[in-house]
Amino acid sequence: MQLFTTLAGERECDHGLFLEGFPLVRRPTRNHANIPRLFPLPLDDKDRTGTGRNYLLDLEAGAARAREDGVTKGTLAKQSRSWDIWLEFLERTGHADDPLLEDLDQVGRLRMCGAFMHAKRRGDLGSRRSAQQVLAGTARSALDNVAATFVAHHHPSPIADGLGNVHRDIRRQTSGYKRVDPPREHERALQPVVFRNRLRKARHPRAKARAQLLGGALFWGLRSCEYTYVRPGDRKTRPIQVKDLVFMAGKTVLPHDHPLLAYADTLTINFGDQKTEIRNEQVTQHNNLDCELNPIVNWADTVKRLRGYPGFDPSWEVFKFYDGSFSNITATEMINDIRDAVDDIGEETLGYTSAEVGTHSVRSSLAMLMYLAGEPVYTIMLIG
Repeated sequence: MQLFTTLAGERECDHGLFLEGFPLVRRPTRNHANIPRLFPLPLDDKDRTGTGRNYLLDLEAGAARAREDGVTKGTLAKQSRSWDIWLEFLERTGHADDPLLEDLDQVGRLRMCGAFMHAKRRGDLGSRRSAQQVLAGTARSALDNVAATFVAHHHPSPIADGLGNVHRDIRRQTSGYKRVDPPREHERALQPVVFRNRLRKARHPRAKARAQLLGGALFWGLRSCEYTYVRPGDRKTRPIQVKDLVFMAGKTVLPHDHPLLAYADTLTINFGDQKTEIRNEQVTQHNNLDCELNPIVNWADTVKRLRGYPGFDPSWEVFKFYDGSFSNITATEMINDIRDAVDDIGEETLGYTSAEVGTHSVRSSLAMLMYLAGEPVYTIMLIG
């Protein structure tokens, strides 16, 4: 009995329950419609006492939900855009009626995939065609997304060898692109003086709030999406909330309203969900007794600020700000602060310009400071 169909619009009905196939032969669209669920999900995944076909369908619905929850909407959207580009490629090469390349042998499928990656590399495909070639990583990512769609529809990956690894031809093609790509520009690590500059020169409340967040972020090597508002979307990494901050004096947990919170011995941050698939990881830093660039002081000031807002809730993200109305401190604001500090101090002192830094510089800064302090590499990896 066939449970899944593969052509758009075909469905198998059973007592109001149905499975719907991925529209593999849809026409490429300018808006890159998202990949629809295999299940429209009228099933509730709660039939624990049923039997027969309906019970099986209920279990399949639950499994489909779990698979869908395993990736973010952003990942699905990227996969969908790559599939649209693949369809465009097939149409231009005369293979529009065979999206899964079922009429070709393994060698033929591999050659088609190599040609697709090269077309993407040259900028021949998609709504943003360009005379400039794209980077190796971009071209390879598009091909990997197409291969993932093959696998999602129970077909072998068209770029895999007999051992299940990426075929040598694809790896060599990717390496060939990387050899001629321009070198990747990494954001520079910041010296402590940059963070101190922000803390000292913040004049109004919002600027002080940003400076405290930036000073606190340094000691944990935080990603920008963990302590600033980036943009709405489905993300694996959850922003830090007030309840994630645990201050301790010795072995005693200090409540957030404690008058001596800034004098705590340690601060542990629970990071919740992360894109590394690690959940509720806890990282602790100690009070360094610095009255300014101090991991405890800056986060204690942040907690005090948030607790002073009307309607305070411990589940608030740390980037929330109130000045008569609520708003969020954004990553763009933080980038501007970092670059303003670099411009203020000057290239002659720092050795780099504001064009070479950004929010990722915070992570680079922690790694560099720990390395210069003689910390083992594995410790640096555990913190960041």
